[in-house]
Amino acid sequence: MSRCIIILAGAACLAACEQSIEERYAEAVCAKNFQCCSADEIAPDTSEDECRDGLEVGVATLIAGAEQDDDEGLVDFSEDNLERCLDAIEAAGCDAWPAVANEPPCSEVVVGKVEVGGSCFDDDECVSGRCSGTCQATVAEGADCTGADCGPDLYCDGSICQPRKAAGQVCTSFDECLSEDCVLVAGATESTCAGAPCYQGCRAPGGTALALAAALLLLVRRRRPGWRCP
Repeated sequence: MSRCIIILAGAACLAACEQSIEERYAEAVCAKNFQCCSADEIAPDTSEDECRDGLEVGVATLIAGAEQDDDEGLVDFSEDNLERCLDAIEAAGCDAWPAVANEPPCSEVVVGKVEVGGSCFDDDECVSGRCSGTCQATVAEGADCTGADCGPDLYCDGSICQPRKAAGQVCTSFDECLSEDCVLVAGATESTCAGAPCYQGCRAPGGTALALAAALLLLVRRRRPGWRCP
């Protein structure tokens, strides 16, 4: 439900309503999904209204988690960058969707603050972008990744760090994909990187389908207790 501010103007009472950040995010992402994405990229039997309702709940939960992490000094969570990210999503055409979600300001909504060697829960908390109980040092694109972690948006291809793959490229594991989803689409013979944030892979407790993918996961990737991804 929209938040309303009641304004008194003389004897008149006017209601000026503004969308919450969760409502605006859900509306922007779901509108782009249903405008720009193929049927294979949209969760089966999901309407745009269901997309908005489910995503609004999911975003509220994940933003609350980011705010808590910010309070604890683990990340910098920027609501200003989130607002600018939403501006960019709303303005993007289908030719820029979902690439806009991988670029600033969307990629700068949550920034890790824990240095290498510090305790961490997941990648988002680390300056290096890699967590394995403690924040790990990473190596750059083209470098030898034998016994080492590749930097953000890279994966270890054999022994060399390579850029993660865009939607539609052939993959064998989730870590090869920018969307972190490697899926076998009905009728295909090879798995490909999902076209996130069109792909809706995560479900909240109770089985409510969410349009929860790269744009959201790039903002706040942590999967809180009670969430599951098939």
